[in-house]
Amino acid sequence: MNTIFEKITQKLNLNNNTKLLVVHLDDVGMCHGANKAFIDLCGIGFINCGSLMPPCPWSSETLEICKSRKDLDIGIHLTLTSEYNFYKWRPISGPNTNTGLVDSNGFFWSTVPEVEKNASKDSVEKELRLQIELVLKSGINISHMDCHMATALAPKFQDIYLKLSKEYKIPGIFPRDYSAFNLSAQANEIKNKGLNKTVDVQQNIHQQKVENLELNENIVVFDHFAMSPFAKKDENAKLIKDIMSNLNPGLTYLALHPNAPGEIEIIDPEQWHIRTEEYSLFKDKEFLNWTKSIENLHCISMREIKSLIF
Repeated sequence: MNTIFEKITQKLNLNNNTKLLVVHLDDVGMCHGANKAFIDLCGIGFINCGSLMPPCPWSSETLEICKSRKDLDIGIHLTLTSEYNFYKWRPISGPNTNTGLVDSNGFFWSTVPEVEKNASKDSVEKELRLQIELVLKSGINISHMDCHMATALAPKFQDIYLKLSKEYKIPGIFPRDYSAFNLSAQANEIKNKGLNKTVDVQQNIHQQKVENLELNENIVVFDHFAMSPFAKKDENAKLIKDIMSNLNPGLTYLALHPNAPGEIEIIDPEQWHIRTEEYSLFKDKEFLNWTKSIENLHCISMREIKSLIF
């Protein structure tokens, strides 16, 4: 049984030491600045795909952009949390507190543990279906699905995520090692915008699920995950370079969060610098040239993976 990594390297005539890297822009549609970052950064040498948060205020702009820019590689960033203090979004299925999806004000919970504790599986499935169908009805070309703050991949909701990927025939990302993924998903975010560690799962149980999924044509099992460092001001570029310098052979998913300046400073007054520093870095020609010097690195988009494997 070949892994996704083995299938891709065989088709592209790459060796086993290849560091296959998906460089992903999360949170498209969250605000206008996220959309601008997606337009400005995709295809210029580093960022090669991203995913849209359907319930967010600027998702309709993303859909219009992708209708006219068919070169943009976009997925669905399934969303069950609304992490900012005063910039919030609600479920597409409605702000009914009986579902367990929302807080007392009718917004998605701020943190992952609150969703795990309160949301019913039926309500999560209904909401995620509506998010997928909203994007599909727009007619844009969807390459994959993933999830905001890893919530839909929490053990409580994993089977829903996998079911929807298969039913809608949208390749879903999935971690080979859930514990390592869980740690990556937390990142180092400052106190902490909801990225608490989710309830973990026994490794042997997860491994059996991965072995079964290797046979599933709708799932992309990633060997490694990495994420924006969410570091202090002026430290993010160095730490991103450290991530790039220490990549391992295999298929890696690098979730990044660049955002053009303008409104993010108000949305996230504590951490806006993280996203704007990434935005500047990923346009920087010196950085783009430096990435080309990394030995055995081969960047690949989700659309390319879908085309090669599915």
